[in-house]
Amino acid sequence: MIGFATFVGLTWITYAISGWVRQLMWKWHVVTVFPGLPLLTIPQAVGIVMVVVILTHPTRTSDFEEPTSIKTFIGALLMNLVYPALVLVTGWFLHLSFK
Repeated sequence: MIGFATFVGLTWITYAISGWVRQLMWKWHVVTVFPGLPLLTIPQAVGIVMVVVILTHPTRTSDFEEPTSIKTFIGALLMNLVYPALVLVTGWFLHLSFK
């Protein structure tokens, strides 16, 4: 139904957005508390998330199945875009409150 290239492209886009959000969270909340730590790049933030996911989430064969309907795919895509947005807004408010 949804082409493999579209699926991979959207996955990379959601990883990039997620990495950018995590990069900002690191800068706002970790580096300000521990000033000696370096800032993260987006690829480093994505890599750290990937390592944490590998270590904390068991792999299931159902994770590798292609979405069976467009509704399922759009729901997953929205969740992968809405969650980082909520984290970003919440983190931004926290960042402003501690200035």
